[in-house]
Amino acid sequence: MMTRKKKNGWVKWAVMVAILAVVAGLFLPGILNNRVDGNAVGEAPALGAGAGAGTSGSQLTAGRFAEVTRGNITETSSGDGSLQATTKKSVYTETTGKVDQLNVEAGDRVNEGDVLMVMSSDDLESEITSLQSDLFTAQVALSDIRDSGKDYYVYAPAAGTLKIVVAEEDDDIATLMRTTGYLAIISRDDRLKVQFVPGGGSSAIKVGDQVSVWQEDKEIKGTVDELTNDRMTVSFPDDDYDVGLSVKVTTLQGEPLGEGVTEINMPVPITGIGGTIDKVYYDENDSVVSGAKLFYITGRIPSSDLQSALLTYEDARTSLDNAQKEKEGLVVRAPITGVVTEVNCEEGEAVEENTAVVKLQSVDSFELVASVDELDIADVEVGQKATVTVDAREGQTYGGAVTKISDTGTVNNGVASFDVTLLLDESKGLKSGMSASANIVTQDKQDVLRVPVEAISTANGQQYVTLANGSTENVVTGASDGDYVEIVSGLQEGEKVLVTRERESSTGNQRANTFPMARTGLGR
Repeated sequence: MMTRKKKNGWVKWAVMVAILAVVAGLFLPGILNNRVDGNAVGEAPALGAGAGAGTSGSQLTAGRFAEVTRGNITETSSGDGSLQATTKKSVYTETTGKVDQLNVEAGDRVNEGDVLMVMSSDDLESEITSLQSDLFTAQVALSDIRDSGKDYYVYAPAAGTLKIVVAEEDDDIATLMRTTGYLAIISRDDRLKVQFVPGGGSSAIKVGDQVSVWQEDKEIKGTVDELTNDRMTVSFPDDDYDVGLSVKVTTLQGEPLGEGVTEINMPVPITGIGGTIDKVYYDENDSVVSGAKLFYITGRIPSSDLQSALLTYEDARTSLDNAQKEKEGLVVRAPITGVVTEVNCEEGEAVEENTAVVKLQSVDSFELVASVDELDIADVEVGQKATVTVDAREGQTYGGAVTKISDTGTVNNGVASFDVTLLLDESKGLKSGMSASANIVTQDKQDVLRVPVEAISTANGQQYVTLANGSTENVVTGASDGDYVEIVSGLQEGEKVLVTRERESSTGNQRANTFPMARTGLGR
């Protein structure tokens, strides 16, 4: 009997140990795993309103948490495209003529004002000679007419500078007109000129080139306006030079070209029709506007004959001025600094007025026309800043700003994109046609609450986070840069939110990291 009792006691102890082992196997792993990063984690959050659906056959046991912090979030929209010159110009001829000198070809760089080509026109030269004769005849006829009558004013027929004034108070106009042929002369463009037979050093000179004009030791830069075998015309700014001074002209390197006397480049003579000068309103080198009163004359007033002669003179002067302006158009100059992209004429070719002979584009300013996806275009606005990278300039970034947004999209494979034009801040090392990409800053949030994008879950259209104590909290999000998302409401700085969950499968002991949500849709 004693033996039987001992045996029964041993069996009871064995059963109790077995039960304890089973219990320990069921609960101890959960207790040990219920610690995350040194913080206690409670039960898995209840799946109620605002919480995401749980994973079937799994239980939340551990995870990685992040703290709600303050920081900056920059949201961008991107696009790719190619660089273009901001300015493109077609250069048109202003008159009909023959191309005598073509100075450029495609690919050449030019500065604003450089001579691109020089034309000639025999018809225009003949017309100018005839008009000069008409003007002289009209001037003589006007000075020969006499009349008595009332006082009158002499007005400036054109704007410019009174380069020469020979009339003084109490002078007799008839006498002045016989001796000088004018009362004063207006310089229309504030430039003087010198004409001479070119010397041997002129072989390398062409129209439009810069040269040096010397009056004793004083140098001023001039421009070659006309060049033939027997005449070179050089104009230069009127830097208080006197008319009739002897000057020498050299190349910029000092090689002699010739010498002559200074003349007014675009003179407009002022004449009278009789009487005595009572008042002189301007002095030499004064600027005048067209229609300004220059002289007050007593004792004469134009009769019908005088009026007719005056009109004839004014018509002749106007016609000559127009012809001379047309002649200036025979020298075609670059309207901008840039590169020549196209030349549409050859030396010896006759070209008509208003023909596009040369095309230019700027080299100091570029823009990027980038294609932006239809999902992002609503966030892009004119004036937004951008960072531009150029494929051919690896490692360099350029600043830019949005200047234009196309209203019409281009559809490719069912997806629409819109052209966005950005003006770059600099042009060093850039060329038209280079491939480039832009990141346009559509939102720039400073010192805002933010969490990693992986911390945001969505259920039934509601965004929420899981807190360290296992509960869930609905949130409203704002901007996102792809790594962090702005928290507009729902959390406070310092709170901890679940970023990555570790789940233990009910069919085995393998753990799997799961993310609450993808990044798509944040910040929208």
